[in-house]
Amino acid sequence: MSQPKNTTAPPLTQLPAIQDDDLRGFIYYQVNVRQDGIGLQGYPIIWLGLAIELLEMFRPEYPEGRLYIQKVAAELSEFDEISQSSERHKDLIFSVREAERPGHEYLARLGYFGEYDSAPQNEKQQIVARESEVSE
Repeated sequence: MSQPKNTTAPPLTQLPAIQDDDLRGFIYYQVNVRQDGIGLQGYPIIWLGLAIELLEMFRPEYPEGRLYIQKVAAELSEFDEISQSSERHKDLIFSVREAERPGHEYLARLGYFGEYDSAPQNEKQQIVARESEVSE
């Protein structure tokens, strides 16, 4: 016994072909964090490998958090702006790789803990910063 023919689906010959001119976008990534009411939406990064590296930098800073990489589709008209931002963050990620706490250092340089000059960069500086706050 044969199956009845599906008459509700359009024939393949009637589906419009996608032209190269119709494809006008690109993909970038954002590293996002959700933890105890904290919502950190990342900056655009064009390279998946770099987004994974940043996510791993954040893992010790947010041990109880939900960290994830969001894949975002953008229009080609946004490419120059997003590419420039992505390059800045690539340089920033490269510069904090050797820090004691690279995720913390990355966020400090972006101003998440106040002005960068006063942001502690390692454990020794954090202790000094806490002692100076107590003495004031």
